[in-house]
Amino acid sequence: RERRAVLVAFSVLFCVLGAHALVETARDALFLQALPVERLPWVYLLVAVIGPLISAIPFEAGGRRGLVASLWLSGLTLVGLWWWIGLGGTVPRIALYVWAGLSISVALVQVWHHVSQRFTVDAAKRVYGVIGAGAVLGAIVGAAAGGAVATALPVRHLLVGAASLYGAAGVCVFWMGAGTPVPLR
Repeated sequence: RERRAVLVAFSVLFCVLGAHALVETARDALFLQALPVERLPWVYLLVAVIGPLISAIPFEAGGRRGLVASLWLSGLTLVGLWWWIGLGGTVPRIALYVWAGLSISVALVQVWHHVSQRFTVDAAKRVYGVIGAGAVLGAIVGAAAGGAVATALPVRHLLVGAASLYGAAGVCVFWMGAGTPVPLR
């Protein structure tokens, strides 16, 4: 039971951070293709203004189903941004930049909150390093994949790959299950 929970939590973080690495690659390239770097501080200011508003939302309230819905909504949002960016203009690129900064904060808080409900303190001491390695590996693989794909396809298509990873993360959360925390062996 513990191995399964660790593997699934590892996989969720792998998918979320892999998706984020793809989004960051696309976000930076798309922004700089259309806008001067001097506009970047204004975009970060927008993230800083919206961030506190987002942090007031009680993301843990939905439990496992809420987390799955949030991950899938992130994937659908990326598909929408992929489409919108394809229409041209600078506004969708700014929206992607802001969304990327806010969405990863929300996703990581939600995922770790859910993971914390699955393990006792003693079990967490033993397995969180392995689970956290999923995030590191996902970021590395996502960044490498983003660089490789961006040389072969238009960079906005990375958003579809990231959307797929968010969808896979949602499926993994279902596999993690609800239930009681994994006890100390």
